[in-house]
Amino acid sequence: MALSGAQRVSAIEHEDDPEAGPLPMEDFDVAVRLAHHAQRLKALETHVDNAQRSVSNLRGELRRLLRRQTTIALSVGGVCFVAALAAGFAAYLASSSFMTRQASVPAQAAAPVAPTAAAARSRSTPAAPAEAEAAAQESVVVKPVALGRVNDLKKEAAKPPPPRKISPFEQAVAKQVTASGQTVPEGWNSYFAREAKGDTRAKLQIAAKFLKGEEVKPDPAFAVTLIREAANSGNKEAMMWLGYSHQAGTFGKVNPVAAALWFELAAKAGVPAAYNELGKLYEKGVDGAPDLETALAWYQRGAASGDKAAARAAQRLNRNLLADKLLLSAGPSKPARAAAPTRALPAEALAPEPSMAAASTDSNAERAADIRAAQRMLKVLGYKIRHVDGVDGPETRKAIAAYQRDHAMAPDGQFSPTLLDSLMNDIRYGP
Repeated sequence: MALSGAQRVSAIEHEDDPEAGPLPMEDFDVAVRLAHHAQRLKALETHVDNAQRSVSNLRGELRRLLRRQTTIALSVGGVCFVAALAAGFAAYLASSSFMTRQASVPAQAAAPVAPTAAAARSRSTPAAPAEAEAAAQESVVVKPVALGRVNDLKKEAAKPPPPRKISPFEQAVAKQVTASGQTVPEGWNSYFAREAKGDTRAKLQIAAKFLKGEEVKPDPAFAVTLIREAANSGNKEAMMWLGYSHQAGTFGKVNPVAAALWFELAAKAGVPAAYNELGKLYEKGVDGAPDLETALAWYQRGAASGDKAAARAAQRLNRNLLADKLLLSAGPSKPARAAAPTRALPAEALAPEPSMAAASTDSNAERAADIRAAQRMLKVLGYKIRHVDGVDGPETRKAIAAYQRDHAMAPDGQFSPTLLDSLMNDIRYGP
């Protein structure tokens, strides 16, 4: 039964006042519960006080331990510091005594010292300890220990420096310069040192000086020789320069075959712009006839390498090839075909139905065009093809068999559309 506020106050007053008399039976249980709760509260207060005292004792113990550890650490550090000072002082004393002994020994061994007056007196009559020490100091000649080392250093400095090794490249340049009545500039030593360490760009920079006539008389022939040596050593800039020069006819005439060779080497060395130049060459025709398929393949490889010019050229050539295919498939009745320039057609073209001979001729021409494309691609990939003529001859079959062996195919040497597709993939994405 719940008690009101007045009943609870009355129960507490009966508990505190023993003379108040017995409580009624209905309030006795309540009074017992209140007393029990009061005892539990007192016990909790006691526990809290004990916990607080334990915490304070623990904190005091931690402070004592920290002070003790700090004292021990400082003591150990002080002992170590004192020991280090003592060891250093002992080492200093030992080195000082050693230097004094080393200084006195050569002086005494060099020549016999004439006996001084103090030494003569010491032989005749015993001298006092102070007099004996003074006489010993007079007889000792001190020679600096470092003097011999200084003399050695002076001798080494006076020696002429060893002759510098001259590389074959420096010898060739010096010979070329002296032949024109000049001397090699001193500033070129850095180029020679870099070239001796394997930097092919130093050779290219010297070639540029001969080409432009900087610090020496212009010598284009010798400059081209140096550029070719740099290109053969793997310099990408030299490869591209030679390709552009053959492409523009700098050496007297335009040589697209030589330009394609240097551009192919640069492309294999990882120059993205070389793919675009190869595409231009094959689009115009390396050996006289344009090869649009191979040009498109080089453009696509350049686009895959990140060259934007090659990517634009690939899109342009792809659109042109697609347009040509649409024109061919449109037939003579289409408007696009009618817009083309008119020309006289052979009598066979005006026949209502093509004959078997004409169909055979068309298929042979298409096969010859495919073989010609395969020959060009084999030549680009490095196989021996001297004549791109569209004829499936012994040389072509031999090159096809070598290509098939390199690509784990049956080396039968026969041309097929599968072979043509494989060659196109190799040209576009690399072998």
